Amino acid sequence: MEKKFTIRMLMILSLLIIGTLSSIQYYLIHNTYELTKEKYYTEVKKRTTQLMNAAVVDSLEDKLQENLKQVIIHAYEQDKLNKKVVFQSLKDSNHVWYQQLNGYIYQNLQHRKDLRNIQYKSQYEEIIIEKGGVLDTLLSSTDVPVMLFGNKFNDANTLLLNHNETVSVVNKNMREKQINYSQNLKLIVRTSNYISVSDWKKAVFSQMLGTFTLGATLIIAVISLLYMVFSAMIRQKKIADIKTDFANNITHELKTPLSSVSLILKSMGRDDVKANKVLQDDLLQSLNRQYLKIQHIVDSVLEGAMLSEIPVQLEPLDMHTFLENYVHDLRLKSHQLAVDIDPGSCLLHSSPLFIEKILNVLVENAQKYSAPQTVIKLESAINGKYYTIAVTDEGPGITADHQAYIFDKFYRVPEENRHSVKGLGLGLFLARQAADRIQAKLELKSKAGKGSSFLIHLPL
Repeated sequence: MEKKFTIRMLMILSLLIIGTLSSIQYYLIHNTYELTKEKYYTEVKKRTTQLMNAAVVDSLEDKLQENLKQVIIHAYEQDKLNKKVVFQSLKDSNHVWYQQLNGYIYQNLQHRKDLRNIQYKSQYEEIIIEKGGVLDTLLSSTDVPVMLFGNKFNDANTLLLNHNETVSVVNKNMREKQINYSQNLKLIVRTSNYISVSDWKKAVFSQMLGTFTLGATLIIAVISLLYMVFSAMIRQKKIADIKTDFANNITHELKTPLSSVSLILKSMGRDDVKANKVLQDDLLQSLNRQYLKIQHIVDSVLEGAMLSEIPVQLEPLDMHTFLENYVHDLRLKSHQLAVDIDPGSCLLHSSPLFIEKILNVLVENAQKYSAPQTVIKLESAINGKYYTIAVTDEGPGITADHQAYIFDKFYRVPEENRHSVKGLGLGLFLARQAADRIQAKLELKSKAGKGSSFLIHLPL
């Protein structure tokens, strides 16, 4: 109980360690991820800004700015300062320059591998005209921005590159195209430049690949280490439990015959027994039976250790004849035997000694674990690539949680400290060893309360 509690506490502690370590790793990687993303954004903004500061772009932007002034002056002259009219005029008169700017930006972005998936746009955010101290808003900050040049986009990957504000003053002394102005005009234009970084996740993950790999490797290494530690502890506990169970079982198995031997020897020393020849013979027969029981226990233990060293002698074997002879020699004192052997002749290249060992174990177990006078079936049939022999009893069956261990050495289905059936847990282990030596398969089919069926699959 103390070992189970210790292992349980260690498992809980390990889970807490893994959880804490995972949380720390997540926090560090998340922060690194955010810093890497910001660094990537900063680099992209810097490179894009350098590209947009080229002389060609500045020249074309100046032309667009000058054209805006001319369009607004013309609108004032015509008394048609209307947002829709002004921007339609801008669109018509700036068409060529828009094409030049868009072509230049697209070409340069495509030629830069690090900016190939970047989109750029510039737009009017606000246009205000001041005349004689009176403000006239052509485009307010609450209105929908008007595209200046670039690509239209508005997605989650949009980043602000910069804000620009230009103030132009047109006074009455200024003359262009022979137009005179009677009042001063101040033109305030605010523009914003944006970029869309569509593949930022791929770029950031690429930069952080080493960090992700190192973090994942560390977590996997810790989990693997803890798994190996607990596997070793559980294996050792299982071995210790097996040793304890074996010691308890063999002590229990030997205690009864040894007690009987002790009583017999004491009885044989009595004068009345020495004087009675019949009684002496009866005691000697009882002593011989107890000796055979002890010898059987010792042989089982030795066979478990030595079976793998016994040489296998394969020979042609007619299974119908072999099973008929086996059934003929089989004597069940307390059970009924039902036999259904495949009538056809089937010649195998196998070992009759090992097959008989397996059958003896299965039949003996069927007698042990089923009530007297119940039926034990021995059946055989050709099943695909195998000749299958089945031994079925009407015992209590084996629950699913024990079936995976039933062929393990010294394993016995727990009986809650009851010893209704004697044994060391070696029979099925020896049967499986024998089956492995002749390349056969041993299979269990059982349900709790519905008996068990052990099948020997012999390769044809």
